[in-house]
Amino acid sequence: MKKLSIGVILLASSIGFISQATAANFDQYRKLAKGTISEAASGKISNASIDKLIANQETLIKIGMSAMSEYASSHPDVAEVLNMVKDKATSMQKLSLSEIEAQWHEGGYLKSKGVDVDKVLGQKSAAGSLMDTVVHPATVIIVLNEYKKKADKKHLDQIKDELDEVLNHLEMIK
Repeated sequence: MKKLSIGVILLASSIGFISQATAANFDQYRKLAKGTISEAASGKISNASIDKLIANQETLIKIGMSAMSEYASSHPDVAEVLNMVKDKATSMQKLSLSEIEAQWHEGGYLKSKGVDVDKVLGQKSAAGSLMDTVVHPATVIIVLNEYKKKADKKHLDQIKDELDEVLNHLEMIK
């Protein structure tokens, strides 16, 4: 019972650490993500807006990488995995939609490196939620580039879905 209590206290304090250390950055993250969602919800995005939205997603990725670095510094048990995500943040933006889905949303890349994704990055883990702060905006970049080629409403729906999901994950690490 004592070990369980200590574990709960450690988990609560680590979640509090993330919340305090990156609260201002996550406020900016939320603002940029919600702005992208609003623009996608408008039903049409101009080419000029696409470039601005891509730049905003790049900012979201930087914020996510910074938060992962902060978290990894005090959580060596997940530092290697978070560093793998950070190392691939640029290259994942160049994948196809099916590739990013398989490699990052479904964990294929990490599994290929021997990571037990379910254990390390479970649905409600801080590390998994932090990983999503990079993977989802990278996916949105891919979707925006696809939208440039073929302005299909399904792309706008996917943008909203990707960012809604990551915003929900931010709430898990408060």
